[in-house]
Amino acid sequence: MPPPSPLPAKAEAKPNPLAPLVCGRCGKRNPATAVYCFGCGGVVSVEEARKLEHAREMEDHAQLAIMQDPRMAALVQKAAGTRSEGSTMFNFVAGYSF
Repeated sequence: MPPPSPLPAKAEAKPNPLAPLVCGRCGKRNPATAVYCFGCGGVVSVEEARKLEHAREMEDHAQLAIMQDPRMAALVQKAAGTRSEGSTMFNFVAGYSF
């Protein structure tokens, strides 16, 4: 059996924080600080992708809650039925006082 080495064991190499990020969609190399791909516009940061997914889930939940409220459902139906040319749902809701 060989004698123990006097040198410390090799530590695992940590990823370089300045290394370019490679887009999983298109393969383009992006700066380390990029959030979105310069090639395809997709998210290259896993952390940012999680934030966006959470925001989408919260938006879906809010839309469902609004449509389950009978008063809001009636307002949406009224707006959809009385829309004139060039009118938008945003204009209708923006003018409503909550």
